[in-house]
Amino acid sequence: MHCSHGVTLLPYHPVPHEPNGKAAYGGSFMEEADWWKKPRETSSLGAFKAAMLGIFYLASVKAHNPQLWSRTFALGLYLVTGAVGLAMLAGILTAITPSLVELTVNAMADVKASYIDWDWH
Repeated sequence: MHCSHGVTLLPYHPVPHEPNGKAAYGGSFMEEADWWKKPRETSSLGAFKAAMLGIFYLASVKAHNPQLWSRTFALGLYLVTGAVGLAMLAGILTAITPSLVELTVNAMADVKASYIDWDWH
């Protein structure tokens, strides 16, 4: 990032891939003396953890916009995501094993036929 005068702007927010607990308080590798001479250490686990909290728990929405975040809002997103995932799984299974889908459709047709054969009078 650069401003209009060509000065490099350094990140001032917590960086989740910083090791040794620096991410908890917003620390950086640039705090250390002679940081440019040392090999850069990162933590993939910290970045993964931060991403999962942001995706599944909506941590940043809860922290920065608490009136928007609620358990029902999160549950609704989870249900929609689950429905889309099941639809994708059904599509993949249909593409891989069409005979399985044919068996299911035939079984459903047999059930429907048994309901139609009932005498409702």
